[in-house]
Amino acid sequence: MSKVKYREPSNSTLKNDRSNHLENAQDHLRSVVIIARKFQNNNITSQDVVKLFSLTDKCSDTLRNYINLRNYINKDPMVKHINSDLKTIPSYSTFDQEINWLNRFDNSCVLNCDVFIQKQVQINLGTIQDLDKNIITFRREFGRRYPIYARNSFDYQSIIEKFQEYLNEVLQIASGTGLVCEDGLKYYNSHSNFQTRSIWLGSRMFLNGANNLLRIGGWPQSLIS
Repeated sequence: MSKVKYREPSNSTLKNDRSNHLENAQDHLRSVVIIARKFQNNNITSQDVVKLFSLTDKCSDTLRNYINLRNYINKDPMVKHINSDLKTIPSYSTFDQEINWLNRFDNSCVLNCDVFIQKQVQINLGTIQDLDKNIITFRREFGRRYPIYARNSFDYQSIIEKFQEYLNEVLQIASGTGLVCEDGLKYYNSHSNFQTRSIWLGSRMFLNGANNLLRIGGWPQSLIS
């Protein structure tokens, strides 16, 4: 029996797949915003708790599929470009473009991002491969600490009582996922200025939100140090 020859994905395939993941990331962010607005109106139910944490899982899945597209992360030209930029230890100070993009969804995304920027959280992230490994760890530990589908062992009321705290972290995760996915597509457009700044910010927002969720859930380790 002859072996099927492996064909590396073309640039157009990578671009199209990433475009689909960007659409998913935007949909996830819109859904989180809808829940945030319901919370502002004091209209949160146990179904919203399940949906919020389900969206957290979907965001992490989307981001991992985006950066490790078709398990091509170690050969992916875009990933190599980003890793090269990260080695220079960029010192970004203004994020007007990112703020404007998030404002398309809701002002709560902007405020959440501003808080993260102002805190200047130190996050150890050397390569996109490191991000990939952290996402795997997050999804594993998140499933253990937030068994949202095990209704008999999940305390919805305690989550609702501290909903703002959980919402802040999930909004950060969803916003970070969107920023990474949006910025990555510029790599395939010769007319765009691909600076990886949004990826730098978005990946850190994702990791900080993910780390805080695990910390709230009692995880003793860290995704960011």
